[in-house]
Amino acid sequence: CIAAYIGGEKADCEFSGQRVDYQHRTDVAMKGIMIPDGAPDWMKELEREGVPLQEFGRVLELEESRNINQYHRKKSADVIEGYQNRAKTDGRFIVALPLELDVEQNKALALEYLKEVFVDRGYAVAYAFHSEEKNPHLHIISATRHVTPEGFGPRAPGYNRTAQQRDSLQHEREQFAAIGNRHLMHHGYEPRLDHRSYEAQGIDLEPTVHEGYWGRKLAADGAGSELVSENERRRAENLDRLRSDLSPVIRAVANHNAVFTEAQLKRELFTLVRGDETEFKALEHELMAHPLLQSVGKDVRGNILYSTEELVDGEKALLADLDTLAQGQ
Repeated sequence: CIAAYIGGEKADCEFSGQRVDYQHRTDVAMKGIMIPDGAPDWMKELEREGVPLQEFGRVLELEESRNINQYHRKKSADVIEGYQNRAKTDGRFIVALPLELDVEQNKALALEYLKEVFVDRGYAVAYAFHSEEKNPHLHIISATRHVTPEGFGPRAPGYNRTAQQRDSLQHEREQFAAIGNRHLMHHGYEPRLDHRSYEAQGIDLEPTVHEGYWGRKLAADGAGSELVSENERRRAENLDRLRSDLSPVIRAVANHNAVFTEAQLKRELFTLVRGDETEFKALEHELMAHPLLQSVGKDVRGNILYSTEELVDGEKALLADLDTLAQGQ
């Protein structure tokens, strides 16, 4: 009943036989179903306002069951039931939205991302935007089959094999970074989103995992949550690393800016210490004295501009190559 959970709905779960009710949720800022152009009328009806997300999930399950019954019709009922129990009926994604943007701005970002990355490529999706404080995020449930004028067609390649799934996920992450950065810049913020892992960016920190509503509720009620505990461990280890080496802060900024200001560096530090004022105050002076930083001039407002030795050396090498080429001509 994942659709009911993310949509804040009440539903009867056919698989477990349970009745669930998530209507008490107050963080569902936007939800809906999006169907590609060219879909049959019965499928387009799912887009009507008020159609529960659980109905989208039910349609996907029925479609997968129909395909299994048709493809394996000569096999025994037990074998078919096994296939149905293991069937991948949908793709599920959680996308963290920028903290800088307000609810309406994040709604616009989410809708553009859904349309460009899923719907325009032929996928039907259900979605819910949760506007949790300090953790705005988008839940997506995507059909695994392309939409055709007759209904659902063959399974999309990105859902068939592990390697294809990995490539598809990488594309979706890259697209979100591009779209998200456009929205950040439109509203006057720095384009800081990066689809690459910390490791690929050269940042020696551990990323945290999505805790979810119930994970945080269990922790708040004293019942304990493995996800919350794991994040607490990772944040503590990251903070220990930053106390001994602040280069991850500089690399995080330098990955997106050839030159940058003190304010940009301190914003990144504040983010990485999770807004802890005490830790921020203890580390900010050490950050600005870090040997990786090189002063390279001032901007039009008189703010000192910084870069890294690596970036400065790279620029010098490029200029030397250009001089060599010019002399050769």
